[in-house]
Order: sequence, then C-alpha cells, then structure tokens
Amino acid sequence: MRFNSLIDALQEALRQQLLLLTELSEEAYCAPAQGHLSSSVGKHIRHNLDHFESFFHGLDACQIDYENRSRQGQIESISEVAIAVLEDLIVQLQALRTEDERELAVREESAAGANQRRWLKSSLGRELQFLLGHTVHHNALIAMIVDRHGLALPEGFGIAPSTLRHQQVPHTPENICAH
Repeated sequence: MRFNSLIDALQEALRQQLLLLTELSEEAYCAPAQGHLSSSVGKHIRHNLDHFESFFHGLDACQIDYENRSRQGQIESISEVAIAVLEDLIVQLQALRTEDERELAVREESAAGANQRRWLKSSLGRELQFLLGHTVHHNALIAMIVDRHGLALPEGFGIAPSTLRHQQVPHTPENICAH
C-alpha cells in the first residue's frame, strides 16, 4: 500500500509553513501570542517538527516515541533554521512514497513513568495520518497567532483536507442535514 495522498497532504501542510516563514518577520516569528495563547509561531513550528523528527528517528527500528524529542530551541527562535528543517522533511517524506505498509510500535504518551509507558501497535499509514492531523492542528493555532499580528496566510492554512473538500462540494437541500 502506498501513501501518496497522505504524503501529498503532509508535504502541502509543511509547504504552507514554509511559505508563511518566508513572509513572516523574525520578530513576528518569535513574538508570543496575545491573550491566553502565549506561544509563538516559532514554538508551534518547533513542537510540530519535533514530532516529525521522532517519527523519522524511530522509523528504521519500527519504534516511535513522540516524547523523545530534541526540542531544539534554534528552530523556535530562528526561522531560517526552521526553513531548513522543513525543506529536509519534505524530502524525507518524498522518500516514503516507495514504502509499503508495515507495523510500528508507538510509545504511549501518558502520565506513567518513562519505564511504565507501553508500546502500542500502529502502522506506517496510521502514523502518517497522526502527523497530518497534528500538523493541521498546529497550523490552525499558528493561524490564530498570525491573524492577531494582522498578517495574511497562505490559502487553506490550518484547515483540514476533509474540511477543504467539504467546502468545495455544492450544498443543495438534498445533502444538507436539517437539525
């Protein structure tokens, strides 16, 4: 089983981040959000890219631990570093187009101590799906931060592929649920 549609969507979400970072000033990249969202664009980018790093780090051994992240401060404070990592991840994702489905073990994320966390069964496709949902989620948070800075976003930024598809379907009385 090939993962072309998932990889396409992941690469698009990362390209959206890349495009945003080429247009965002370093000050806006690092500025904390207003109100209850105190994270910066850079912190959300770093957090999301950490998950990709954990994914690719554990892929050869078929064991992925998303809590085992490097949390590189340079990614969240220097947009050029984030841009380089984004470009590299897009290439790494491209290489997965030849991969077949395989079983993976993913370390549970829980309040249990490090030695008590279990390994859960998963698959390559399921983890690509997780990364897509995680990326779209953080892009949506980034969109709120960027909006508060009064900046424009790439079209579709932070919107799930399913929502974009839904928005493209003409809605007639036959396919609208009445509540």
